[in-house]
Amino acid sequence: MKTFPILMLASSLIWVTACSTFSISVSTTFEPGTDFSRFKTFAWMPKADSDSVQETIVAETVGHLIMDDVEKTLTARGYQKASSGTPDFYLAYRGYVQEKVVPKVTPYMCGERVCGQDISNEMVKQGTLIVDVIQADTKQVVWRGTAVGMTDPSQREQLIAQAVQQLFKKFPPS
Repeated sequence: MKTFPILMLASSLIWVTACSTFSISVSTTFEPGTDFSRFKTFAWMPKADSDSVQETIVAETVGHLIMDDVEKTLTARGYQKASSGTPDFYLAYRGYVQEKVVPKVTPYMCGERVCGQDISNEMVKQGTLIVDVIQADTKQVVWRGTAVGMTDPSQREQLIAQAVQQLFKKFPPS
């Protein structure tokens, strides 16, 4: 009988630990029939051609973090940033942050046993990052990655880097 409170406490600690790490949900879509093997060079979509696709997330300082992480990730995977001329593909990003209400469940103990839960609502910020790969010759979006996760301003750089890494694990599509 004494093992039940210990198991409940252990499961509560595991739950708290799991919730303290940020999870990012990633999804991708692509245009079937696109020959991604011919993509070797990239550039950012010029602002005049992108219809203001490159929105800034929360503050103007975030844009360069996204661009730097995307460039580092693609370069590490063998792609080259085009210094002149037309690249094989363009990149564009957009993103936003919205506040959401999520339930917070906190178990409480009565002596050695769990005797209930406190349930409250908590305001959190959820960030969404969308990265498009645009075929340069047709100007058509051929791949889109979307990352969604809870944001924490103190870990902004880490979260952006994690989102970009997870997005581009699925590029090019197999």
